[in-house]
Amino acid sequence: MDTGRIAQALSAAEPVSAGRLQILERADGVTIINDAFNANPESMRAGLETLTSVAGDRRTVAVLGEMKELGDIAKAAHADVGRLVGELGIDVLVTVGTTDEMTALADAARPASPLRIESADDPDVLLPLLNRLLKSGDVVLVKASKSVGLEKFANILHAEVRA
Repeated sequence: MDTGRIAQALSAAEPVSAGRLQILERADGVTIINDAFNANPESMRAGLETLTSVAGDRRTVAVLGEMKELGDIAKAAHADVGRLVGELGIDVLVTVGTTDEMTALADAARPASPLRIESADDPDVLLPLLNRLLKSGDVVLVKASKSVGLEKFANILHAEVRA
């Protein structure tokens, strides 16, 4: 295949499954990175690095839910993600869920200043929280294991544009 046809094919490519690194642009200038189909330590790192890369100098918001099925390493893996949030200079962290793992993630991120940390007990209270937090120009990553229930949330957030 020649490079012109390859470029044309790639330009027309769309995600095969929703919720896998899908970038959504809202009319109010908020960019949403929907990657809430699966989560493990490596994909969390990739998602957070993508967030900072896409954002450039814009404000970053990481909406993170639990990484499931990690067994004995779960708490330590979540703490590692929290430290990475701080190292990458994420501006706002929103944790979703009340598990010990999510507490470990938030606690490990807390020393990063001026990081703002918010929490939502479940996806149902997330939309009002984000409506208060988000500003035009923000870039938001939504990432969690599918069982957390955030895979459709990014589309709801995308449709929710305040006047």
